[in-house]
Amino acid sequence: MLFVKNIRNFYHSNLNLSFVSNYILRQPSIKFSTRKFKDYIMESKDILKPGSFDIKSLTITPIDLSSIYKDTKPLAFIIDNVCTPEECNSLIQLSENDPNSKYEDALLNIGGGKQISAKDQRNNLRYIRDDYAISSEIFNRISHLLPLSWKWKNNTSFPLSCLNERLRFLKYRKGERFKPHMDGNYARDDGSEASFVTLQLYLNEGFQGGETTFLDWALENKVPVIPKPGRALIFEHKLLHEGSEILDGIKYVIRTDIMYKTGNV
Repeated sequence: MLFVKNIRNFYHSNLNLSFVSNYILRQPSIKFSTRKFKDYIMESKDILKPGSFDIKSLTITPIDLSSIYKDTKPLAFIIDNVCTPEECNSLIQLSENDPNSKYEDALLNIGGGKQISAKDQRNNLRYIRDDYAISSEIFNRISHLLPLSWKWKNNTSFPLSCLNERLRFLKYRKGERFKPHMDGNYARDDGSEASFVTLQLYLNEGFQGGETTFLDWALENKVPVIPKPGRALIFEHKLLHEGSEILDGIKYVIRTDIMYKTGNV
């Protein structure tokens, strides 16, 4: 797809690749699951209920990345209280008890719909679920706090659309991690939407380690973000980061994308 190709070229043209020879720059997988939405709406529609959510409970905290990015201010911030602890626990149980799918070794997307096993880079587990009910409710709760548009080349501005229904539930056990990487964009097959921003929703606590850590390319400056149930971490795809190693316990997090209306670019 032309749009995906342009994004890849943009990423590579703005990186000094001598710093990243030991890291895999993640590329998007644009294939949708063949699992039917009707199989999941009965299981998930009651987990996040609009009536149980108080929008006034949301709190926003910018992430200071000035030690890494001297001349720019990339998008990175936290929204707390997106979900209640009870909702987070229900999401964990949903991921662990799906009769149609289960957690498997997480693979790396390398482009063209291809994935590879690379346990030297990441060795955690992943459960993928296409769920409009959950993604729509999360989006409804926080959409007023998200960038309403995203500027691209030639000052083209793409309006905010939705949260990607493809939810990647990630499970990290003791000794598991995801080494420094960048998130690839997610593009619709028809070119109507694409993502530029990552959303991570932390689901639990009670473990040691497991921060989401932003880094510079020399790996000298680090800015960790502490997971907390119901906390959403939002940042540009192109920021180098890692899922730091779990020292004890188990970490659950949902990773998905903020989608923008791109048309056929």
